[in-house]
Amino acid sequence: MPHPQQPASPVFFGSFIHLSLDQYEAAVDEMLRDGRLLFGNMARDLYFLGHVLDKKYKLLAYSYTIL
Repeated sequence: MPHPQQPASPVFFGSFIHLSLDQYEAAVDEMLRDGRLLFGNMARDLYFLGHVLDKKYKLLAYSYTIL
């Protein structure tokens, strides 16, 4: 989750789905202009994507076991 004072991350879908197209494009532009912001977002978002996928695969495995 982004810090309340930080813009939503334009990399992770869970962070940007509530943005308008203009807000999303501005966030992408800002991120691409700042190397630290770019790599920080990428690392953080890949980490959280791993957690989301882990949860989904566990639920999928549970579903296959039941069915």
